[in-house]
Amino acid sequence: MKRLAVDVSDGGLLRAVGEWVQLLADERYQDAYDFLYHLWMPVLPNNELSADDIRDIVTDPGLNEPRSDGPVRVTPVETAQSQGRLPARTIHRNEVPIEHAWDSILVRHGGVPSGASLVGSIHFDIPLNDTWSDLTAIFDIVIYEGDTVLALENIHVL
Repeated sequence: MKRLAVDVSDGGLLRAVGEWVQLLADERYQDAYDFLYHLWMPVLPNNELSADDIRDIVTDPGLNEPRSDGPVRVTPVETAQSQGRLPARTIHRNEVPIEHAWDSILVRHGGVPSGASLVGSIHFDIPLNDTWSDLTAIFDIVIYEGDTVLALENIHVL
């Protein structure tokens, strides 16, 4: 799991997400999964996206467009072209952190408290086949064990 300083700047958060996108571009899906914080919720039958789920979503994002440029591949952030649209890179920080955000649910359903606090979210468009796409990764910004970590909430077309 990638650990960042508890007071990481917005730029630091975006750099971390860029590292995660680079793992996708390198087709290192298990490493991309391991980069993230995973909160297991025993109440849910499917708790999170697996490494295989992440791969399946980014290589077949369901953009409903025939692709003339070949199979879908994630492009490194630094080389993605805009083609008239700027990518979403939105950070929202909660005014007040949600302390121990999931602990009551975890305990109620037989889990162990994590102590994690939810402090914000990030929406980050993923570049595909050399251009920015409408495929967006949504991350929770979490404070866990004195560090800032990222939890992947979802990846879908916005």
